[in-house]
Amino acid sequence: LFDGRPFRMARGRAARVRGGREGARLARAQLRGKQAIELVDRAGLLHHAGPLSPFGGLGISGILAHTSIRPRLRDFVVDRMREMARATYGLWGAEGLRYASVGSGELLFDLELLERIRAAGIYVSQVCLIDLQYKQPTAFTKQALREFADWQRATAQMSQEPPAEILVFGSIEDYKGVVQQGGRAAGCRLFFALYCSISG
Repeated sequence: LFDGRPFRMARGRAARVRGGREGARLARAQLRGKQAIELVDRAGLLHHAGPLSPFGGLGISGILAHTSIRPRLRDFVVDRMREMARATYGLWGAEGLRYASVGSGELLFDLELLERIRAAGIYVSQVCLIDLQYKQPTAFTKQALREFADWQRATAQMSQEPPAEILVFGSIEDYKGVVQQGGRAAGCRLFFALYCSISG
């Protein structure tokens, strides 16, 4: 998968997103909280409901699957980012926000969080996904990564902005190697790992 490199790029294709333009618009409204979103439990993972879901292969597990935790954490992060953007034009400036997620897993929470951040008027320029299971991904993990990348292309088209660059890492050590000053992933301002901390 990585061919000796510390990361692989997931480029995505908007044309692969299921449901067509109307389906994508409805799904984005759900992710952004403008429409009710329905999640179903399949084998211990929460998935977006519907046979034509643009991201039915993504899921949420563990502590983030608890309905008493996920919305509160998501809203806390988004409110904090919104406050920063209003007060200081963010720490990221015109180049956009760089986001990193450790233990990304099945990616549905990251997808939802990123859409809420975009809905707050913040442009996301880079997404780094870090998880040990990305080293030797199963067919289900490959599907989740593909659907995540396809969605980033589709939502960028709907917003008429450049798509976020997506870098996939199989270990935190690989990520550390390219996050130093001058590295491909340098300048991350939102780092998420079951809890979220915003670096200054």
